[in-house]
Amino acid sequence: MIHPCYIQYLGQKVEKVFLQLLDRYPQSEVSEEKAENFRITDEDLGQGSKREKFAGNINAISTLQTIERENRPARKEEQEILSKYVGWGGLSEVFDKDNSSFANEYTQLKSLLSENEYSMARASTLNAHYTSPIVIKAIYDAIDRMGFTRGNILEPSCGIGSFFGMLPDSMQNSNLYGIELDSITGRIAKQLYPPNAHISINGFEKTELPDSFFLTLLLEMYPLVTTS
Repeated sequence: MIHPCYIQYLGQKVEKVFLQLLDRYPQSEVSEEKAENFRITDEDLGQGSKREKFAGNINAISTLQTIERENRPARKEEQEILSKYVGWGGLSEVFDKDNSSFANEYTQLKSLLSENEYSMARASTLNAHYTSPIVIKAIYDAIDRMGFTRGNILEPSCGIGSFFGMLPDSMQNSNLYGIELDSITGRIAKQLYPPNAHISINGFEKTELPDSFFLTLLLEMYPLVTTS
């Protein structure tokens, strides 16, 4: 039988060797990735040709898939990429398999999305038109002149949450609630505004808001689309 004093001696020797190794080969600290709210500063966000918008959407989706696969929050540089997602409003050509001009885009999109994601994206080509920063700023300026400073802000069709990304400093203490039907779009919003915004990926009629929810401010923009 091994004497307890000998076991204690071995333990002290192992500890000493371990500390010597730490001194010789210091370990780098593992930094915890902290989720942060994205702030929109680009007033030209969402502008560009159809192919430029398509490229921005594809980059955003690919980035989202990487983030979700690695099960972590988006980094700042990734949030910049995600913020370029403008949806599929006015981009119906990329869903048309018979349109030879956008054949490459059709194939690329088909291979990137699941069947359900693809169906939802195709169905959104008439109504997924996001509000430009200049319009959002004008709306907030009007709200500010009304004296609003804080409360429960609800955007029932929030897209990727651009209204949240341009929330004025004077309204930062508000509670933010967003509802978005499209899966890809809602998941991007969750990565852009994780700490403060409560994003529900669901239909408005199926969304459960907190008990005793009192709405202070509703933000909504309706798309005006001409069809032939």
